[in-house]
This record gives sequence, C-alpha cells and structure tokens, in this order.
Amino acid sequence: MQFIAKFAMVCLVGLPLAQGGQVAQARSAKPAHQTLNEQRREYEQKMQKELNQLDRQIRELKSEAVRKSSKARAEINRQILDLNRKSNDARQKLRKLENSKQASASWDDLKRGVDSAVNDLSTAYHQAVTDFNKSNHPAGH
Repeated sequence: MQFIAKFAMVCLVGLPLAQGGQVAQARSAKPAHQTLNEQRREYEQKMQKELNQLDRQIRELKSEAVRKSSKARAEINRQILDLNRKSNDARQKLRKLENSKQASASWDDLKRGVDSAVNDLSTAYHQAVTDFNKSNHPAGH
C-alpha cells in the first residue's frame, strides 16, 4: 500500500522518487524568504523564455516547409498560421498577467490561462512537427 501512495505522488503530483523509494523534495520548492512578487516574476520570465523557444521552433519549421511539395507546404503553412495565432494569444495572456496587480486568486486565474495557452501552443507545435515528418515519409514508401 505504501508503494501505491508513493507511486501516486510521483504520477499525480510529479514528485520524483529518491533512492530507496522515498519521495524526493520538489526541486521547484521556493525558499521561505522568496516573496510572492519574486515568484510571479520568475514564472513570467519562465513563460517568456518558453514562448521565445516555441517561436524559434515555429520559424525553423516554416523555413523547412519550403522544401515540401506544394500540397504538404500548404498544410504546414496552415498549421503555422494557427501556431502564430496561438502564440499571439499566449503572449497576450502573459502581458495581461505581467500587468496584473491583482490579488492572489485573480493572479492564479490569469496564470492558469497562460499555462493553458502555452500548453495549447506546445501541443499544436508538436502535432505540426509530427505531420511535417509524416509528409517526409509518404505511406507505401
């Protein structure tokens, strides 16, 4: 039963197991002296960095699409337009979050919106890459 509880902590909470099966201290645990504003700023910087990385990857995908057939290129370009829309949406939500001086509950709601938008962008990007790679290997070849 103890193993199941530890396994649930790893799966549901995302806490890593240390040697011997003990749940390790979460690496993202914040020091007690870190203020809420510092935590917010750190989160905002992390999301900005993640969005910048995704935007770079989208640009690389777009540059690789020029070597595709016109049909495959049209599909990739359609997906890239969608990725750009999602990126703009995520950036708009992040700006709203950065400009928010709201109480903790409101900020948490905005943060969930940013998390959702960035996750949506990341998922769409990975799907576009999968589709792009499939177009490199047509069925039956």
